[in-house]
Amino acid sequence: MLNAIFDRRSIRAYSDEPIDNETLTYLLRCAINAPTAHYQQPWYFAAVTNKAILDELDADFHRVYKNGRPMSNKPVTPDYKLFFNAPAVIFAYVSPSENPFSRLDCAMAMENVVLAATELGLGSLVNGYSIFMLKEHPDLNEKYKKLLQVPEGYEPVITAAIGKRKSALPDARPRDESKFKIID
Repeated sequence: MLNAIFDRRSIRAYSDEPIDNETLTYLLRCAINAPTAHYQQPWYFAAVTNKAILDELDADFHRVYKNGRPMSNKPVTPDYKLFFNAPAVIFAYVSPSENPFSRLDCAMAMENVVLAATELGLGSLVNGYSIFMLKEHPDLNEKYKKLLQVPEGYEPVITAAIGKRKSALPDARPRDESKFKIID
């Protein structure tokens, strides 16, 4: 697993090869084995391989953000794909509660997913743009909660595209080691 921490990259080009249900089940088991405050397990995950649903979500994204992606305002060109044609996307939802750590729990669960995917030789991309769309457009949130069979009371947190890389692993970007210190 240590290699996966250093080898994981944000992959933006995937092969068409599908991800089988056994692999997805393994990744979801990795998710639910993440630490969780007070053992609340506040999450719900939906792994989507249905291309029609992913294409529909992409089309809704293009319609809603035709003037630029949220936060970055980078253009949404006609060839931009929200999940870069990944054959599987895992959606993470959280049940809001009095526990202030529920979103952190969910983030750690998704970290487990992308590290496990790396360990299996798969690529991944953690993506928040779809979550911006779902949070900003309650009608779309309800639409996709129904399509993804999300239980009542859950809110979207993050997504991760999963698939086989089309090309070699990109080089790691430099990390700023001035951002940590050891205090003796």
